[in-house]
Amino acid sequence: MPLVGEQGEQLSGGQLQKLELARVSGVYVPVVILDGSTSALDPASEQTVVTELRELFWGDRTFIMITHHENVAEIADNVLFVKDGRLVRQGRHAELLADLAAYKRLWG
Repeated sequence: MPLVGEQGEQLSGGQLQKLELARVSGVYVPVVILDGSTSALDPASEQTVVTELRELFWGDRTFIMITHHENVAEIADNVLFVKDGRLVRQGRHAELLADLAAYKRLWG
């Protein structure tokens, strides 16, 4: 069996992120905040992980993801669009794309 190294130094970024996400899913806390915690995953893996975490936490915890990936924003219940440290608008991804030029440029 291969060694993972001190602090997981032999693991890839994606492997480390998956390990951390598995750790989060096994502990009860009322609020889970993930900041870029899926950024090293490929888009399909990222969407699978986010969907599974949402299902795991649904109705039991508040799940907040900070992301710069559109595929995550697309499946969010609510998107908070922050620009220059200020909340500009909140809503569903499709609504923000249709109504807010700055949000559309972010993904454009």
